[in-house]
Amino acid sequence: MTEFSENTNPSTGNSAESVLDNAMSVEVRPSIVLFWLRTKLSVTAKGISGSVPNTILGLIPLGSRDLMYPMKQVSGVQVNTKFSVSSLLFGGLFFIAGFFTFITFIPAAILLGNAYTAQLIILNTGNGKEIVKSTWLDKAILESYANKVRAILHDL
Repeated sequence: MTEFSENTNPSTGNSAESVLDNAMSVEVRPSIVLFWLRTKLSVTAKGISGSVPNTILGLIPLGSRDLMYPMKQVSGVQVNTKFSVSSLLFGGLFFIAGFFTFITFIPAAILLGNAYTAQLIILNTGNGKEIVKSTWLDKAILESYANKVRAILHDL
């Protein structure tokens, strides 16, 4: 499902001894419905890089966008959760309508499944934001990734 890997310093084998020599890579799902698509993020002492899939209307995959931030241009990271009231309302309406026509259960599941999301926000030194969305199921992975970025920023 989700992957998590942390590379340690090969000379010492201890990940806590030298944070700057470590690299961390994570893969998270941007949507519960499109479970096969993965957002790939990695962090090293030199910077943050990754690949985020693009979709049309949140359903049709269409390419990806690449991220690359040198660590000196990153001022911080945050992990937030977001609850979409409109997705909940429309999902509830489609769910109720699904009792009359079975086909509306599918959009109801899509809307209800994506009503609660987690976001990784990368803040740069120019007060810009890069928002990487993920499912609420991958929030713990995003938090561990953000903690690694904070540790590297602290040691710069």
